[in-house]
Amino acid sequence: MDRDSVLMRFARMAGLSGEEAQEWDWLAGDAVSETAELLRAGADLADPRLVQLAAAICFHRWALLEDVEDETIRALDLSVSRKGGGRRGRAEALRREAAVRAAGLLRDQRFSFRQAGSAPGTAGRF
Repeated sequence: MDRDSVLMRFARMAGLSGEEAQEWDWLAGDAVSETAELLRAGADLADPRLVQLAAAICFHRWALLEDVEDETIRALDLSVSRKGGGRRGRAEALRREAAVRAAGLLRDQRFSFRQAGSAPGTAGRF
């Protein structure tokens, strides 16, 4: 998985220029490492779904760091409002969608309780 490809895709998601995105190269590197840790054995690192997932993780983290809450500034008769928070929701949705699309390449990290070796008719008894 190419870190530069992840950074470029993140830049498009975030609406940043290439130069602005360079400031966040460290975040792209973290996302690449995190994505690599999730892979199943034998997964193809060149699969574009992994680049999408790493970029979506990067975008989500960036949105958490950069997004602003709703705020209003007032000075005399002038009022300026800025709405925030929407970017975080979009970033989270994009990250989830990318994880679903790449699910076949990732280890299953869900946890479940299962009963093993129960005799017929005794399931659920203590």
